Amino acid sequence: MRRGWTVFAVVTMFVLAACQGSDEGSQGAGASGSGAVGEGIAVDETAVTGTVRFSGFRSSDAEEELLQATLDAFSEKYPNIEVDYEPIPEGYIDQMTAQFSAGEPPDLFYMQAEFADAWMEDGLLEPLDPYFAGNPEFDTEPFFDPLIQAFEYEGQTYGLPKDASPLALFYNPDMLAAANVEPPTTWDELTAAAEALTTDDVYGLCLGAELPRVGAFIYQNGGGIYNEDGSELTITAPESVEAIDFVLGMHEAGTLMVPADTGAGWCGEAFGLGQAAMTMEGNWLYPAMENDFPDTPFEVAELPQGTQQGNLAFTVAYSMGADSANKEAAWVLLQYLTGPEGMAEWTGQGLALPSRDDVEPAPGREALSAGLEYATAYAFARDFPDIQAAFNAELTSVLASGGDGQQVADAAAAAAQ
Repeated sequence: MRRGWTVFAVVTMFVLAACQGSDEGSQGAGASGSGAVGEGIAVDETAVTGTVRFSGFRSSDAEEELLQATLDAFSEKYPNIEVDYEPIPEGYIDQMTAQFSAGEPPDLFYMQAEFADAWMEDGLLEPLDPYFAGNPEFDTEPFFDPLIQAFEYEGQTYGLPKDASPLALFYNPDMLAAANVEPPTTWDELTAAAEALTTDDVYGLCLGAELPRVGAFIYQNGGGIYNEDGSELTITAPESVEAIDFVLGMHEAGTLMVPADTGAGWCGEAFGLGQAAMTMEGNWLYPAMENDFPDTPFEVAELPQGTQQGNLAFTVAYSMGADSANKEAAWVLLQYLTGPEGMAEWTGQGLALPSRDDVEPAPGREALSAGLEYATAYAFARDFPDIQAAFNAELTSVLASGGDGQQVADAAAAAAQ
């Protein structure tokens, strides 16, 4: 049964409308191993053969190894389907746009929420609902509602979320014990803990100077980036501005650092090096700590709450292109990767949380799983990249030279104009 968080409209990025797929492609033409069933497209997974071109942006080595292991498990189950994995190490959006323009997108590929809206609106993607109708054994009900809703447009579904990651409070238990501090559960406790943990060499908290981190505070204070239906920007609302000011106040007090303060590449590095006693990150911090900072102890708690609990959840979908050449084989791979078996294989080591509630998270992910229950999907309107870029730029300027939350919020709102 689907479970919901705060629901918002989907995210953003401009792709030329000239890249639209053909009407024939968008209908999902049947081929060997498939057939129309009413409005559905039935795919006989035992009869489908061929090669699936599968692409995505490259992440960490640990993620690449785990993905390959998941693809190997698929190949064992479906030996008649070959997966040609074509990772794109950089410039993912540009390269995908070029492939869409040429009418030659991969058969299955990653679609981040940040550019889902544009790709769906521009007709670049294959609607999946006919495949759901033709293959009723594949159940979409277990997906968390806001995750799958991030990839819906005008009543059609264009992607299935491969996983999810909210934020959590990572902390160094040795540092907290030395300062006689318990993991904070409220903003007041966070302020006091960060102050007690700050020394000449260590900051209490490291926070990325960006909306994907500060945004969690905005929702914890009852604010928002957009309103609930995504039709209105609310980042300048008093509750939102107050949350930005809270973060700026901790930085001004010298108890909160951003990576630029110490020259760290990101807060995971600062935390691993012992420059900060606490940080707010997601599942991706686990492999970084285990591989790069194995001697730094850490534990994980839910984010402290302000006037309410609040969190952000990040996700990526698997999608097919309207012009993809091997849709039936792509569907077989898609339903495996997002079904219980493939998702358990993919999320079993804890690099991400399952996006469906019938797959158990990896052990030790209780704080992240709890945060997923009340998180807001980081998926907003089509103009959001400009808003986010303006927010981040102004926040960086204010952190360096002074200013307030209203200044940062106003800069973000101006970008929407």
